[in-house]
Amino acid sequence: MLKCMKLSLILFSLFILLAVQCVKGDNPIPEIPEMKASKKVTAELIGGNFSTTPQNLLASGGKNVINLSWELGNEPCIINLSWDKVDDANKYSIYRAFSDIDSDKPKDKDYQFHVFSKNNKYTDELINDEGIYYYRIYTHWDAEHVSEDYAEVNATFIKETDSNTSYKYNVYRSRTKDGRYFLINSTSTRSTYFTDKNIPADSTYYYKIQTVLGRDSYSEFSNIASATTFEAHHNEANVTFNKLVLNGHMLTLQVNVYDENGDVITGLGVENFQALEDNNPINVISVTNISNTQPISASCTMDYSGSMADSDIMQMQLLINGMVQSKMNDDEFNIVKFSSNVDPQSGFSNDINAISQDIFNTYSDAGGSTALYDAIKSSLDSVKTRQDTNRKLVIAFTDGGDNNSTSSIDDIVTYAQQLAIPVYTVAYGSAYSGSIPTDLKYIADNTGGTVVQGDIDSTGLYELIATQLENTYLVTVEVLNITGIHKITLNITAGSLTDSITIPVYYDAVFGGDDRI
Repeated sequence: MLKCMKLSLILFSLFILLAVQCVKGDNPIPEIPEMKASKKVTAELIGGNFSTTPQNLLASGGKNVINLSWELGNEPCIINLSWDKVDDANKYSIYRAFSDIDSDKPKDKDYQFHVFSKNNKYTDELINDEGIYYYRIYTHWDAEHVSEDYAEVNATFIKETDSNTSYKYNVYRSRTKDGRYFLINSTSTRSTYFTDKNIPADSTYYYKIQTVLGRDSYSEFSNIASATTFEAHHNEANVTFNKLVLNGHMLTLQVNVYDENGDVITGLGVENFQALEDNNPINVISVTNISNTQPISASCTMDYSGSMADSDIMQMQLLINGMVQSKMNDDEFNIVKFSSNVDPQSGFSNDINAISQDIFNTYSDAGGSTALYDAIKSSLDSVKTRQDTNRKLVIAFTDGGDNNSTSSIDDIVTYAQQLAIPVYTVAYGSAYSGSIPTDLKYIADNTGGTVVQGDIDSTGLYELIATQLENTYLVTVEVLNITGIHKITLNITAGSLTDSITIPVYYDAVFGGDDRI
């Protein structure tokens, strides 16, 4: 019996020894390698060059018209990352940080997880803002083993510009997206907007734009955009904006919503608003209806160009003076007269008699060309310096048709957007045919103002503006980006009424430095 037990122990020991030898010889126990990250990573920036091909073509249907807008800019930019492969690595995690070109290098806390990559290459297509993009690459062997160090690299994206600001554009239209497109503007337009007029109601058209580079030389076509017209009785809301406030990533927009008759729409809440940032949905945090009764600071441009008859000028003076007579005590005005040149008058005042004197003073340069855009620029320069709590705006009285400004229409629209100051345009004068001039509509629509026909009486005009500014919604949205330029779109539904507004937010210009909360 004892011999049997000894034999069993010997056999068991031999079994264990063989098993250990087998494991050591044919199937070695895996070891976690030294947890070091890749030693080298490179970044290659591709694209981003200035392009003469029109971009971001947008079309919106109106009352028997379709409005188009587009822009020139930079081609899409990407950054290709590649790094040395690490033996036995399962995947890699990529962290990214961003800084302006003149800013300090990001700190550790500024790096945010960006994406995982199963191989040692990755293409970052989310390159929009001009600046420096920083990357850190960590190596993963399994869920518990990640490299403590990292490989890092950065790439700088600087947008190219083009000194040629006088491009012309051809506008093409089709009944179907894939059908034949026909040139519809007999003279190439220099503006980056176009209104296709006299279109039957409920008609859908497709458009694309081409830049004229020279004789028989053209750019590639833009993207295709489409819109559908509606009749004059179509239910439409109107929305304007006049102020922006930024607190962290919470952007609050002061907007005014009213119907086609100019009557304010009340009782709206979060459910009535949808928000987009660069066409991507973002959260609407809150909507609050307030009564803004702060004083108004208004700068009025007065058109004395040759197309304005003496009777037109007298009626314009009476209209503006009547508007001033309707103002509240603390409301203030200044007057900017223009023809070939621009001449601001005495400056801002809340004294009715002083303002009236500026209105009716003889203007010696009357009868020249039309420097409308420069006059609006002058008014914006004046009103931006007024008390921050005031409701600031520009009211431009003109028959339209600028032909003598150094500023372009896009210059003043961009400037007003940067200042968040609405421009109200009043189509006026015997040269005004009854159809709203396209340039006046473009300025008002893109700055948060309203275009008004000049046959309105003075009290009604001021009441319309004051009422719209007084009844304000504070719409707070959670934005993803707080540097550079980003487009915020608000879609509003109020019963059967709908409208939308797109606001380019110039974060660095409006909220730069100490202006950030």
